[in-house]
Amino acid sequence: MPNSTNGSHALPPGVINPETPFAYLTPTLAEQFESTRHINVAALSAWIWDTIVSTPQDYALLFKHKINLPTAVYFLSKIFSLAYITTSTIFVVSPVGSCQALQVALGICYIFAVSSSSLLFIFRVRAVFHFQPMVVYLFYFLWVAVLGSAMIIPFSIAGTHIGPTRMCINTEVKPYTSAAVIINGVNDTLVFLAISWCLLTMNLVD
Repeated sequence: MPNSTNGSHALPPGVINPETPFAYLTPTLAEQFESTRHINVAALSAWIWDTIVSTPQDYALLFKHKINLPTAVYFLSKIFSLAYITTSTIFVVSPVGSCQALQVALGICYIFAVSSSSLLFIFRVRAVFHFQPMVVYLFYFLWVAVLGSAMIIPFSIAGTHIGPTRMCINTEVKPYTSAAVIINGVNDTLVFLAISWCLLTMNLVD
């Protein structure tokens, strides 16, 4: 999300529409802001399409099989991911009364979306490495790290209105915010490599 350092509400010369948020942004920042809007709308559209395509399988999981912990976490992950994508999209495309309140809500949705999605990876690791409990414990530790780092998000990003409009933009992103993204990326990468290595060695033995 682009950062805004323009706290002035003065309308730039030559601008005849004071209601457009782009009038209060530099050309570079306005371009980044518009790109962010497109990305968020595309992500929301992709979530909707994926849900439509997977509806038969999800229906079977809910009503034709016993609901266990992985199944419950799977649906919670979908719900929290939708909440995060939706709040992110609203933040950049819709007029909002309190940008900071929405930013905090967005951060809370991020915590639940990332932690539930990462927990699904733990279930995969546990299924593949059931004979190596130390590996499973390592990835449980990494999941706790993912959860802990995600909890800084609601307190590390600030949002405010663009000029006198009701559109929102981020005004501050704390330097340590990137830790949440990095730790989550490292965890996902290690899960992928560990499972791939295990499956590869199993095939070589066979």
